[in-house]
Amino acid sequence: TTHLPAHDDKTPSIFELRSNGLQTNRDAWNYNSSKAELEENLGRMIDHFNAQVAYVKSLSAKPMSIDAVAGLIDLDASKFKWTDKDFSRLSSGSDYGSDDTDIRTAAYRPFHRRFVNAGPTLNKRVGQLPRIFPKAEAENLAIGCAGMGGSAAFVPFATADIPDLVVTGAGNAMQFYPRYIYEVGPAGDAPPNLFSDAGTGSNDSGVGDSGLPRRNNVTDHALNLYRMLDSMIDKDDVFFYVYGLMHSTDHRSAFASDLKKSLPRIPQVDNAVDFWAFSKAGRQLAELHTNYENVEPWPDLTYEYAAGADKDDPATNRVTKMKHPKVKLDGESVEDRTRIIYNEHVTVGTIPEAAYGYELGSRSAIGWVMEAWRVRTDKASGIVNDPNDWATEHNDPTYILDLIGRVVTVSMRTIEIVEGLPKLSL
Repeated sequence: TTHLPAHDDKTPSIFELRSNGLQTNRDAWNYNSSKAELEENLGRMIDHFNAQVAYVKSLSAKPMSIDAVAGLIDLDASKFKWTDKDFSRLSSGSDYGSDDTDIRTAAYRPFHRRFVNAGPTLNKRVGQLPRIFPKAEAENLAIGCAGMGGSAAFVPFATADIPDLVVTGAGNAMQFYPRYIYEVGPAGDAPPNLFSDAGTGSNDSGVGDSGLPRRNNVTDHALNLYRMLDSMIDKDDVFFYVYGLMHSTDHRSAFASDLKKSLPRIPQVDNAVDFWAFSKAGRQLAELHTNYENVEPWPDLTYEYAAGADKDDPATNRVTKMKHPKVKLDGESVEDRTRIIYNEHVTVGTIPEAAYGYELGSRSAIGWVMEAWRVRTDKASGIVNDPNDWATEHNDPTYILDLIGRVVTVSMRTIEIVEGLPKLSL
């Protein structure tokens, strides 16, 4: 087996670089389903902080200690979410400005995208994400899995967007392994000696659509190992092999105890046929899991509309909180998972029970759609995140309703691909 990351300079590894997801410590302020609302919240937050900087400066021409300024300023949580970084910045007399915001699209939860401020200064920790998703035009793909000590079962997760730290649920900080590493300096340009350590494998270096130079994150060490099976294997093939193999139930069973206390190890299969089977499956799964918005909804679903409901009325497609209806089974009230009450106007039916077998962290994929796509109000700030804004701003009024059917398709297809994976002898 080979470790995914390099634990130290001497440990052979499949990937050169890994990173946590984005840790904001102020999700209500830095994420929103509405780009317009996010921009307004960020502007409000920055204005309040800068007003506190100006006030402290008016009291003393000399820098004040963090403890001193903390006792002088307006700490109203409806105006700003304070962190240690902010108190340090306030103490030094530094403002925030438009350069501290960088609005992108993020994978906030599985099959739930939001707009995010990815600017490093207004986030707690960005890790190596600036080298993975340096700007919106820089395409990439990252394989994520729960880090050590996660409370939920090991599960792989692929994203083409900036991922949240706990994208698959609280208590499961994620580690991400990108397809490419972008070489960016402080000013966003290429650093000196960019290709001084370029390897010999295909897909190793080049310039992506963003114009930024990049190289493949798979190491030469890993490529050379797998080329002993077939000389035609390249680094992209290895990348997708990892994603395919991570879905193997044999892999999860064999390494169940290890996955709770260490980063994953990837077995090397002993023949080219199995390698290509895992690699092909990994490509298919990555396409399904990142391009889910273009998947056709599951064709057998039914949509029951209440009397008088107008399918073309925007209110018919708005969601507040989805739920399963209750039914009686052996005298007990249980959820009927074959149906989802979308809202008072629409009920989705004939959902295959098998679709709930595709799980990511603490929930099934369908469960994540129901949990994430609902209206929430943050108690401290009063900020409302309305997922219907995402549909409105993308000019797609049935986006959320269609998403249910798309994720059912993704779930059923994922299960089918996983069941067809080769057996592992571990």
